[in-house]
Amino acid sequence: MMPARMYDLTAMKAPVEQPVLCRDLVSCQDFSPEETKSMFELTHIIKHRPADFRGALAGKQLVLFFEKASLRTRLTFEAGMASLGGTSLFMDQTRSLLGEREPVCDIARNVERWVDAVVLRTFEHKTIVEMATHTCIPVINALSDFEHPCQAFADFFTLEEKFGDLSKAHLAYVGDGNNVAHSLMLAAACSGSSIRVATPEGYGPKPEIVKQSAFKEIRVGRYRRIESLWHWL
Repeated sequence: MMPARMYDLTAMKAPVEQPVLCRDLVSCQDFSPEETKSMFELTHIIKHRPADFRGALAGKQLVLFFEKASLRTRLTFEAGMASLGGTSLFMDQTRSLLGEREPVCDIARNVERWVDAVVLRTFEHKTIVEMATHTCIPVINALSDFEHPCQAFADFFTLEEKFGDLSKAHLAYVGDGNNVAHSLMLAAACSGSSIRVATPEGYGPKPEIVKQSAFKEIRVGRYRRIESLWHWL
């Protein structure tokens, strides 16, 4: 879980009115249940009144570092940025992974001077964590080997659109206990939903994700022993 980071920029040469609050989306855990609810409410508004937000990100630039090929993820981020009046820059890292030519911490300190936010699609989750640790601009996880938070939040937003109250939603996941499963479990806890995960033996979700999901459900008042809902195929 990446906490919010506060940077006091008042000592810098450029005049700044107040400190800048930097929020990341490295994991679904970065958003509390209350923040998740607010995010979905804002998403509903933007979706139904897009013209009101055409200039919301005017003058802002987003860079996308992708170590893996992508169709939907890349296009949706670029389309979303354009719809809000911003600009996106794509960096193809499929031939040279982040950290191979120069340390990720150095890349982080450079990009924060050029753009306003970073999106990463990487093989290793630690690459995204390192980027978020060393830069003062927002970092978004567009897929790693450990989590896929944007996908999970999009899935639960769709469920809310179709079924309404997420506290009454029951989701079943069948497959590997992989990055998608991890984020769905955490997003379900944030949303107050219940989830059942069925995996082949030896391919279950990480134990720490099971524990963190159960803890999140306690916070929203819907405690369930996820372990008891975890079945082998």
